[in-house]
Amino acid sequence: MSQELLARRFAVRLLYEICSALRASRWGPVLFFLPMPGAGKLRALAWNLGYLQLAFFDSAIQFMKRFYFIVFICLLSTFSVAGDVANSFEQASALALAQRKDPAVQSYSERDLMPYYQQKYMPIFQSCLATTENRDMSSFSFVVAIGSNGRVLQIYTDHETNIFACARQALQRDEFPHPPVSPCYMMITMTFGNAVVDGTPADSSFKRAAAIADAQDSDPATQEYARGDLNPYYRQKYGPIFNSCLASTEHPDKSSFSFIAKIGKDGRVLQLYVDHQTNIFACVRRTLEKDEFPHPPVAPYYMHMSMNFGE
Repeated sequence: MSQELLARRFAVRLLYEICSALRASRWGPVLFFLPMPGAGKLRALAWNLGYLQLAFFDSAIQFMKRFYFIVFICLLSTFSVAGDVANSFEQASALALAQRKDPAVQSYSERDLMPYYQQKYMPIFQSCLATTENRDMSSFSFVVAIGSNGRVLQIYTDHETNIFACARQALQRDEFPHPPVSPCYMMITMTFGNAVVDGTPADSSFKRAAAIADAQDSDPATQEYARGDLNPYYRQKYGPIFNSCLASTEHPDKSSFSFIAKIGKDGRVLQLYVDHQTNIFACVRRTLEKDEFPHPPVAPYYMHMSMNFGE
C-alpha cells in the first residue's frame, strides 16, 4: 500500500477524532483555536495532520484549505446539536405539549416512558420526601429533554425545591427508554400529597389506599399502635384544628368526607388521599403535610379517618 494512501487514511482518522472531540465538549471549538490549557491534544492532532500533508503531498496550502473546511463542518454540526435543545422551561414545556400530538411519541409515552418513570421515580420521590430536612411540599413542574440514546440532555423546572434537587441527581444519571424523536421532552407535574404524571394520578387511588388501611387494621401490632399512640395523638391535636378551620373558613363545607394519611417510618406524611375535596379538608391539610405522627410499627402505615360535622 502506498505511503500516500496510508497518509490519507491516517489523516481521515485524525479528522474523525477532532470532530468527535469537538462534539464531546461544548468548549471544544474554542479550545481548538486558542492557546488555552487543555487544548494540547487537539493542537497536536492538527500539527500531525500538517506534518503528514507536508511529508506526503505537494501543497500544504491546499491541505489547510481542506482541513479548515472539514473543521468548519464539524463546528456547524456541534452548534446545531446544541441549538436543538430548548433554552427555557417555557420553551421546553411548549415543545413537550406539541410532541404529545405525534402518534409515535404518544405510543412511546404510554408503553415505555411513563411505565418506566412511574416504577422508578415514585419510590425516589417518596424517599426524598422521607429523608429531606425541612422539605418543601410546594407543587412544581419539570421537563426532561431526552436524547436518542435515552440520556438526559437537559432538565428544566418552573422553580427549584429541595425535593426536586434530591430527585434531580437520579434524573441526570439515568438512561430512559430510547425515544422515537430526539430530543424528546417529558413534562412532569408534582403535587404533594399526590403526584400527577402528565395529568394521571400516580399511586393516588383513595380506594386502593383504603383497602390497604383496612388490611393493616387486622394486624395486632398496628391495632395496638392505633389504640395506644396514633388515635390519642390525633384526637388531641386535630380536634382543635378542625374546630378552628370550621370557625375561620368562609362558607365552610360541612359535608362528610374521608381521608387517608400515608405515614412513613419517621412519622412524616408521605401522601394524602381524600374521597372528595372540601374547604375544611384543605384547611387541615396544611397541618397534616407538615406533621410528625407517632412512629408506626410498619411503614408505610395508612391512617384512615372519616369526618362528620353536625349542624
